[in-house]
Amino acid sequence: MVRPTIVILTGYRQGAVLWEEVKKIFIRNGYEVVLLDTTELLLENDSLTKALKDLSLDIYTKYIKDLPRVVLIGHSLGGRIAGYIGEQNPANIQNLILVASPNIKYQSIKTKILKFISRIKNLVLPSLRIFNLSSDDWNNSKGTKYERIYLKAINDDQREILENIKIPTYIIHPEKDSEVDERVFKHTKELIKSSKYVLVKNYGHNLHIQNPKLLTSLIIKYLENEKQ
Repeated sequence: MVRPTIVILTGYRQGAVLWEEVKKIFIRNGYEVVLLDTTELLLENDSLTKALKDLSLDIYTKYIKDLPRVVLIGHSLGGRIAGYIGEQNPANIQNLILVASPNIKYQSIKTKILKFISRIKNLVLPSLRIFNLSSDDWNNSKGTKYERIYLKAINDDQREILENIKIPTYIIHPEKDSEVDERVFKHTKELIKSSKYVLVKNYGHNLHIQNPKLLTSLIIKYLENEKQ
């Protein structure tokens, strides 16, 4: 039996090279793999009038639509894109895998701490400029060609559309993910009725870098169980 094609949508400004080890493991297990640099593809098609959903569907039409059977993996920002594609329930998407994916807008613990410290600093030492309390992603995006993509992503909230996803979905929650509030994973699980959930202990937001073997084994095991 021919295996489906694995399509990976990478996280914000995480080039495909960071997924190469995951790709190699999938290939060794008989899968074909397509790696898509999500941020660059969004940038290619971006305009003032296009919402993140429109940009997501552009990616599907151009790069995924013509593949016969697909397991769509979205990490972080890529998970948001996968969410909008999944809402359309395209016939060629066999499974949806959301890895450390902030599909619902909640402030992470990290963000809350940064905002709290920033407020205190502004009250007590408003002229202090020693510490930069903004997120690294924002600091690296502000004033660059990526700024508009970053703002579209950070303000995106899919809680109104996730319940429309009927595709079997696997939600992977790294326990020590400081970028995504843990409520996001549980709420996403509640809204996508066809979903299964796993908590991966002792790992953070970039599980594909920290332990690519573990991530791929979780996904392959899930896919094998889904066939039964």
